[in-house]
Amino acid sequence: MAAEEPRASGSILDHPELVFQKRVFSFAKERGGAISVGLQCAIAYAGSQFPRSLQGVFLWPAAEALSEFSAANSSRFSGKKVLELGAGAGLLGLTIAKCDPPPLKVVITDGSALAVELLRENLRMSLESSDVDAATPEIDARILLWGVPLPNESDGGEFDVVIGADLVFDDDCDVFGLLRTAKEALAAGGEFILGMMDRSERVRSRFEREAAEFGCEWKKDVFKSESWRDSVILVYTLKF
Repeated sequence: MAAEEPRASGSILDHPELVFQKRVFSFAKERGGAISVGLQCAIAYAGSQFPRSLQGVFLWPAAEALSEFSAANSSRFSGKKVLELGAGAGLLGLTIAKCDPPPLKVVITDGSALAVELLRENLRMSLESSDVDAATPEIDARILLWGVPLPNESDGGEFDVVIGADLVFDDDCDVFGLLRTAKEALAAGGEFILGMMDRSERVRSRFEREAAEFGCEWKKDVFKSESWRDSVILVYTLKF
């Protein structure tokens, strides 16, 4: 898997084949109140053939549902270093960064250079918002490909939590590469939280079979999402 080259100039929001919209999300906190996250995400594609490299700039259902889950379970991230894989527009990572009590560090990643452009735009917008204060964790956005060595050796084994949403959604997903990257990034005792919409018994069974072959142990929960009430959202907590 290889990332495409970044565009030479201009904002991702000016992409000629994409239509973007600013959306604002609100999720109930574990201890009362709400987390509000505003971001830009693509809502339409005007080209003739949709490339896989642009999937991340759209908002996927499990990203919204897992953000809701994370806000309601913010104690799981308190004081921890968190790595998000396949972040796309960044809703999940930005929600975790606003959890209360906050995490220590949040690194939001994607394998697409275009998606990382959008991540950085949304991160900039988030940091400029009025609710940023001294409790805001260290936060960064960067390119990260699954199944290859982590680009920064200091990242290996650093994170307490690796998290991702809708990373396994069809037969082309590299489950072993995903699990290798999560395992490499986690510190001892860390956990990999994976949320997915249950679209296909075949895809779900393949993921569980390959996770077992990889040596994972996991707990699987069905999350009742207010955002996606008519959909089954699965949340896996995996240990290596």
